[in-house]
Amino acid sequence: SNLYSIGIFKSTINGLLSIIEKNDKYQTILLERQFINNSNIYIESGYYFIQCFNCPCSENELKQFRNTLENIVKQKTKGNYMEVDPIIIAVGFNSDILNFIYQYNRIQRRKPIQLFSYGE
Repeated sequence: SNLYSIGIFKSTINGLLSIIEKNDKYQTILLERQFINNSNIYIESGYYFIQCFNCPCSENELKQFRNTLENIVKQKTKGNYMEVDPIIIAVGFNSDILNFIYQYNRIQRRKPIQLFSYGE
């Protein structure tokens, strides 16, 4: 199936999404979010960090994702993980990864890692 058929690419927001970084080698994209306030002024409101894997997401892929996420948070938000929405798109996720993400999302004081699968 087409990667862009995933729901995240169909949602609309009251504002702008701008690509500020893209890495074809690692299939990552960093989007800056801006919303329109009541005075019709664009207000910066954080980032989406998306990484796509053309394979099932396993421990190595998750480690790569988390390392890149950590670097983005340090560079763009001075360490504030709440400003970045992390998203992984993969062909699938093994049960260990799903369990880790579930526990991480329950416990961490950060934005939850969103998972989307496509293909197979």
